[in-house]
Amino acid sequence: MSREELPAPTAWVGWVFFAAAVMVLPGVFHIITGLVALLKDEYFSVRPSGLIVSVDYTTWGWTHLLMGVLLIGLWPKPLTDLMEPSIAQLAGQLAATKL
Repeated sequence: MSREELPAPTAWVGWVFFAAAVMVLPGVFHIITGLVALLKDEYFSVRPSGLIVSVDYTTWGWTHLLMGVLLIGLWPKPLTDLMEPSIAQLAGQLAATKL
């Protein structure tokens, strides 16, 4: 398809760019939280026995680190798949629900 045949962008394109950019911010926060949980357990004021989920901070750290890398790794995906559903939508929904 040549450049002349492309349809004019709609207002949704701006929202998709915004959503892709917003995916980076929680990804960075997840990575920072994951590294803190892995490297300095005593930073958190709640002991592992007081957590809602009964895991230690190493597991918690790796989970946050993985989520952060996933979000940052997938942020350009909504920009390339403007019209078809993708794994980036699933990652965004997972991040929004804080799983």
